[in-house]
Amino acid sequence: MNESTSRSGSGDISGTIRRAFKRKRSEGAEAASHPTALDTETKPQASNREVVEPLIVGESVTTFGNEPWWTNKNWNRLPSSGGVNGLRVHNGVFGNLAVCGGSLRGRRHQLAGQPNDDSFDITTVSDASNNPAWLVVAVCDGVGSAAFSNAGAASTSAHATALVAHSLRSRPSIAPEEYANAFAEQCPQFLELLTTAVRGDIQRPQAGWTRQLEFTPPADVATEALQTTLTVCLLRANPDTAGRYVGVVITIGDSPALLLSTSLITRLEADNNTSDIWSTATSGALGAHTANVTPFDIDQESALMVATDGIANFLTHNGSPTPLGNYLLTNWLTPVDTITFARDLNFDLASADDDRTAVMVWPRHA
Repeated sequence: MNESTSRSGSGDISGTIRRAFKRKRSEGAEAASHPTALDTETKPQASNREVVEPLIVGESVTTFGNEPWWTNKNWNRLPSSGGVNGLRVHNGVFGNLAVCGGSLRGRRHQLAGQPNDDSFDITTVSDASNNPAWLVVAVCDGVGSAAFSNAGAASTSAHATALVAHSLRSRPSIAPEEYANAFAEQCPQFLELLTTAVRGDIQRPQAGWTRQLEFTPPADVATEALQTTLTVCLLRANPDTAGRYVGVVITIGDSPALLLSTSLITRLEADNNTSDIWSTATSGALGAHTANVTPFDIDQESALMVATDGIANFLTHNGSPTPLGNYLLTNWLTPVDTITFARDLNFDLASADDDRTAVMVWPRHA
């Protein structure tokens, strides 16, 4: 429907994106994590390219982005065992909320022939009368040094939303502050249940040939080999009497929940790191005992983003949005279709080589 598409419409997406920003890189760019312009002039060599151009952040398309599919450099490798999770996108509407989530395998894992170790999950909770009550979103980023973090992230995101949704179904009208207090008290039990459920997925009996796959965890795998961050956001599906949408964010690790408003990108949960880069802590959810639990609310003119650091690290610099941040503030502040969403996840920036995952939630405008 028209209300669920981006402002760019359904025409020439490539031209619309490239016209979105007309300014060049400003002089004296300080670091690769501080992109200063979306290039709208320099295009890849089109003669031998067999892919759609990405959204280019910086002075020009990167060497990686300019390589054709059939390069002799073997830069875009598939894992021998499958399970690549190269691109996954999901969207829909629940109550007065629209949601679109996506995950994309990063260049580092393409180069190494490894799977995407990000994951996300989205579920819903209705009340006894089957009216929409809560949207529950989880985003996980497998800890880089963990051997089977992709399996840990996928299982953790699915079980985390299921456990939170289960706790909400018994009291769908609970206030966010009350839920936050109750969760903080019972957090150790929640995380113990979560870890047990994830390990239960891994330890199910499997055929011998399955156990030989390179990226399939053995039944006796250590929990740390499955380690992943976890961010869960639960948000009311309908506004309160003041027109605001209330919720709770639960965080372990460095995958932030962000508020996108007209000109600002703000972190919802507390962050002890004083730099512009979201916390680089590698805290993991499996086997943990505590989490950061924060009630929050957003209005109908704002949007909620839950993202891994493969995106979040490139949204602000010195307290202000980067061109990538400004692009998302312009184009992701209202619902976008899945094709545009996936294309924007594939932005081309030299230093952005990690997996990229984001779930956007948009309140319905009046």
